Order: sequence, then structure tokens, then C-alpha cells
Amino acid sequence: MLGYMSDVESMCFLDERKIISDGDAMKFITDALERALATRYGLTSMELKVLRLLREDLTRGAIANRLNLSVHTIDTHLTNAYRKLGVKSAAGAVARISILQSEVRAMNAFC
Repeated sequence: MLGYMSDVESMCFLDERKIISDGDAMKFITDALERALATRYGLTSMELKVLRLLREDLTRGAIANRLNLSVHTIDTHLTNAYRKLGVKSAAGAVARISILQSEVRAMNAFC
């Protein structure tokens, strides 16, 4: 049955979802957002990590240091993520993710 739902709608079907505080709610939304990004756009776990750090306004160099990778490797992950998201820049990626985050939040309100 889940095959007929959108990736965001399927986030409602979680076993024993317990949200206790605002911090837990934000963690739930972040996890749901990352699952939706992986499902909808085919992003890898490393691409998600790099995008998460990019959204925190870290530079490519800072992301490389944080993940113990070269800047070249970060650039490769970003290029691949941008291609999958259908954008050409960090600003485009952040905007695309923000739109999906709004969808996840809206679905969370109805779950």
C-alpha cells in the first residue's frame, strides 16, 4: 500500500512515534526530511551530510574539515547532489530543501 503514497505522505506511518519536546519534534522533522530527500531525489547518505552542513552556512572547506575529506571530494558530493535536486547552486539546493521541509512539516501536522 505504501507504494501508492508520496514519499512525504509515507512519513506518517511510523511505529510508536513519540514526540516529547520541541527538540524531539525538530529531530523527527529533520529525519523525515532526510528520508524524503533520499527517496524523492536519490541522495546518498554522504550527500545528505554535506547538504546538512551546507544549510548550516559552513564553507566547503569547513565541511571538508568536519568530515575529514578533501574539498575536491566535497565538491564532487555537492555536484552530484545539485544534479539530483535539479539545481545549479547552493542557494538553489537550500531553496529546494526548504520547499520539501515545508511539505514534511505540513504532513507532520496531519499525522
